[in-house]
Amino acid sequence: MKLLISQNRKGFVLAITAIVMNSVLNILQASLLGVLFDHLSDIMQPWLLGMVVLYLVLTMTA
Repeated sequence: MKLLISQNRKGFVLAITAIVMNSVLNILQASLLGVLFDHLSDIMQPWLLGMVVLYLVLTMTA
């Protein structure tokens, strides 16, 4: 395992970064869905729409 990591350090770091980023995005998605379901009556509030747009931007850049 140590030999594999030392030979392909850039790929290993990239894979670990992708896994961590995916986990963070999953947590953000769950939090955002919770907030959306809590505020279904006022779904068109600017701060709520801003959160949705920010999540979409984060997802697309990742």
